[in-house]
Amino acid sequence: MGIGKRGEAGIFESMGTLTEILLIAVIAIAFISFAGFAANKSPVEVKFFSRELSMATLLAEASPGQMLINYSPPRVPVSRFVYSWDGSNIHVSDPSGEPSVTYGYIWDQTLFTGNVKLENPKAIFFMNDREKLTISDSKGEIKNNLQCPETSFHPTKILIDPGHGEEKDTGVRIESDSGTFVESETTCEIARLIHEKLTGATSTRPVNELGITNCIGTYRLPDVTIAQLVPNSDLILSIHIGNNPDGKNVLKAFASSPDAAALACKMLAQIRAADDNVDAILQLQYTGNYPGVMPVFSKPVIVLELGNAQSAKSLAMLKDLYPLASKIAGVING
Repeated sequence: MGIGKRGEAGIFESMGTLTEILLIAVIAIAFISFAGFAANKSPVEVKFFSRELSMATLLAEASPGQMLINYSPPRVPVSRFVYSWDGSNIHVSDPSGEPSVTYGYIWDQTLFTGNVKLENPKAIFFMNDREKLTISDSKGEIKNNLQCPETSFHPTKILIDPGHGEEKDTGVRIESDSGTFVESETTCEIARLIHEKLTGATSTRPVNELGITNCIGTYRLPDVTIAQLVPNSDLILSIHIGNNPDGKNVLKAFASSPDAAALACKMLAQIRAADDNVDAILQLQYTGNYPGVMPVFSKPVIVLELGNAQSAKSLAMLKDLYPLASKIAGVING
């Protein structure tokens, strides 16, 4: 299994899944309640948006790590309405003010002051940097980069792991009309490209060979060999692709130390800044190692989950892996 994926190993269930539980709740409540909206005199869309944005606000507020959400449903006319946040309520109406629907949410006044009004937005952005929650219809008001903590950590030997590929472990494998997506093939290629950037003419940082020259096809080194390479590494970087039926293009990072988390945050921020099709970005910091996901190595570990195999936006992003690898390597190179 290697430095496996969180969902497969069942790790972080007490800490790391808080945001995902909330996200599942948002989706579940929205769809369960949708049928009931049709019977009300107010248009279905107005009531739907009032409740869904209430849940999105709660999700953004409650995130234990930094989060950016790009709320722009592709088939729903967000731009038809006016939205306002006043204290602990979200109001939705058409430009004339009627019909109007109000829905409440738990108000974290330490993060969000309310008093936001968006008229006919094409998209709604939520940005929580754990110091402030910003809601806007303009990317200009939302910082492209997460507010990442500073660190003096500059690893010089990076053990790059493609996450999957040992023997028959291909990771996520999805068959569709457009072809077959195999996670290990994608993560191996990203690992190779990161290696190229780290060892190129402009780099002075030596890089361990794991996941690079030894990642041939869909195969990686066995766990026992990986463990032998860890002592000579300053950082273990494990690459994964998510697998979530919600179809969202979400970037995630999991880190075993504050220094590793600072680098992971910068990696996600750089990728997000280069791709407007990211639906959400989430950076969680963990202090300590977690068997099965982050084996008990005496070295900092970063697990990057780059997109979602069930997201059309993610698959489009993963067609060109060079920008992803360049952003990741750029952060390591400093």
